[in-house]
Amino acid sequence: MRRVARLCLFLACVPAAQAGPAQSPPEMARLLQEVQAQVAQGAPGGPEALAALLKAMSERFTAFSPEIWREPRNVRAAALLALAGGSVEPARHIAAGGGLAEPEDKLVRGVLAHVEGRAAEARSLLAALEPRDLDAGLGAHVAFAQAGLADPKDRDKMRDRLELARLLAPGGLIEEAALRRELFLAEEQGATRTFLDLSRRYARRFRNSAYFDNFARAFAARLAGAPLAQLEPAYADVADVARLLPEADRRAALLDLSRRALLAGRRDLGARAAREAAAVAEADGRTSARAALYSAAASIGDGARAGTLAALE
Repeated sequence: MRRVARLCLFLACVPAAQAGPAQSPPEMARLLQEVQAQVAQGAPGGPEALAALLKAMSERFTAFSPEIWREPRNVRAAALLALAGGSVEPARHIAAGGGLAEPEDKLVRGVLAHVEGRAAEARSLLAALEPRDLDAGLGAHVAFAQAGLADPKDRDKMRDRLELARLLAPGGLIEEAALRRELFLAEEQGATRTFLDLSRRYARRFRNSAYFDNFARAFAARLAGAPLAQLEPAYADVADVARLLPEADRRAALLDLSRRALLAGRRDLGARAAREAAAVAEADGRTSARAALYSAAASIGDGARAGTLAALE
């Protein structure tokens, strides 16, 4: 990450007029993808380095002379910058200049339409592109955009594009974002097993990401709405994911699941979740008390009357 930070600082400080070959649009695009991967893996200072790089690239790309955009690979770098959250001005200048060959013409116009919120136009233009025919990093961004532009009713299309985005850019922010969107898409479709499998994969691969806490909270909230009939046979998967969550989110998810299960008469599920919650309660007296209450409630009717009464007491 130190090398990345130094390069970001160098780009931010050196005037655009002094840019050398190592600062060409493709080189900066590769650096952008490297920084994105570092952010996804939780490198210290990653989000700040990414923000600084996007700002520096936006300024430098805007300052380049029009001649540089005659080269297709430079045009693709400008499209990547816009899709990654940088300035769209270079792409606007390129589109206004005209004379682009395919697929760069559809790429630039489609990216502009997407970033500017013209969904129907963006869908038409980007649908004509095959992400595999582009540089892997750019192709992943295009596939991710195609997923976002797909008809909400066409869940298979969305999932296909998200999986392609993950395949083209493993380990980076696009894979992280695509995996997160795909797992919640599975939950919305009622595919609980797939939701849990993808959640476990996400938690293992991106546990150090700057965005992991957002996933943990969202996972706990989605778990609270998942059908108990599907969660009970998949409880081992639930526990696997829960063990990878921050302690507070783990306790909250397990206690909520235990409570829901007990109210629905699913005592085995309630007891298992309560035991898992008790194991991470540590010095949290309130969590310990709730876990003990739910465990005792789950044992009512098992014949161990004295032990249950003592636990409730």
